[in-house]
Amino acid sequence: MNRIDEMFHTVQNRIVSGEYGISGSRFITAREFVKQFQCSSRDVMKVYERLKSEGLLRSLGGSYYVCTGFCKAGTPLRKWMDRKQKPILGVLVNNINNPFFSSIAKSLQTVTSAHQMQLIISDGGGVWQREREIMDMFLDLGCCGVFNCTSLSFRQQQYFSRYPLPIVTIAEDVNLANADVVLVDNFNAGKQVANHLTACGCRSFYYLGLDDCVDSDQRFEGYYRQLTENGKDLPTEHIGIISNAGGAVDAGGVKSFVSSLLQHLIRERDNLPVGIFCHHDMLAVEALRAVKYHVFGKQERLTVPKDIMIVGFDDLPITQAVSPTITTMAYLYTDIARMAFDIMTDYQKNANHRPRQYKILSSLVVRESSGGNTHDSSSSDIGNAVMPS
Repeated sequence: MNRIDEMFHTVQNRIVSGEYGISGSRFITAREFVKQFQCSSRDVMKVYERLKSEGLLRSLGGSYYVCTGFCKAGTPLRKWMDRKQKPILGVLVNNINNPFFSSIAKSLQTVTSAHQMQLIISDGGGVWQREREIMDMFLDLGCCGVFNCTSLSFRQQQYFSRYPLPIVTIAEDVNLANADVVLVDNFNAGKQVANHLTACGCRSFYYLGLDDCVDSDQRFEGYYRQLTENGKDLPTEHIGIISNAGGAVDAGGVKSFVSSLLQHLIRERDNLPVGIFCHHDMLAVEALRAVKYHVFGKQERLTVPKDIMIVGFDDLPITQAVSPTITTMAYLYTDIARMAFDIMTDYQKNANHRPRQYKILSSLVVRESSGGNTHDSSSSDIGNAVMPS
């Protein structure tokens, strides 16, 4: 380990342990660093740059500040930010063209406008360098908080955990100690889907998930748990993991999985009908297309919902625009936006605020893809109840 690495790791550990003060404290000057470590000014700058790249230091207003999370009132960095901040909130998404993210952004826009605040929405495209640039931009522009709608890698989790502004994460728990989380009660929603497909008479069950949330997919966990309780199996080969790079579904991956499934079902018709639960509606739409446009040759065509039942998640408008219409789990985007905004307001003003998780209730909307009719019989049952946990 060279001298620069040695100094970097030493200071990194000291910052994390709180030796240089709480988040928002002014860091030692370059002159003090030289004296403390008996090094050159050039070496100091190299160490400072590495600490900045890890999010542990920020250079603002000509000074360096410790960053290990949200900066509380009274700290030097917080005072500097308070002077610069405007009634602006940032929103980070990884694909604004995704109907889910655009719906969330629209609802947030409505809520913030009603409170005379502006919203800056920026798309990181799932690229971690770009996401960091956007978060730094929000800080430079004087935003007073950030709504995060992205999945985070382990390295990104570390960087975001050191961010000095309030963070409210929407739709996915990214395991940040400094961020509140607002999401749908995914576990119980997955259980509802399992019970529905079981009640529909499905003899075998499948799941289409995403590669960027495979380790924390509560929709799958609820689905799997309830199927087990119902005496049903969900073997590994019945689980398809689809690429979600940049927030865009790999349609080819869905087609390949469904095509293999169809070839198997044509030979094993005793397994029909089968139920497929998709992590979200865009996966369900691609699964439906794969079934409809599969080339069966001289073999009898398998159809939805007679042979294959499909259930999605999010109740996006496209679920009613395709044929057959798609059964899905529905909730109110406005509930998510209102709750996220209220949490952000408390985070900013309440010195005793403690980040926690909030869950929005959802309801099954039965449509044609699982044997229902075009009338959304359960849509009116969607509540706006929110459960802290």
